[in-house]
Amino acid sequence: MSKLESITTMLRLAKRLDEIVADMKCRKEFMLESMNRKAA
Repeated sequence: MSKLESITTMLRLAKRLDEIVADMKCRKEFMLESMNRKAA
């Protein structure tokens, strides 16, 4: 595996991680909101 290939792979993985983190944040916000609604 060349250096360029490994860099490309790492960037791709980093992008994927960002998407997962963003998705988790959305779910957390949604859960907090629904909990607040039940409490209200």
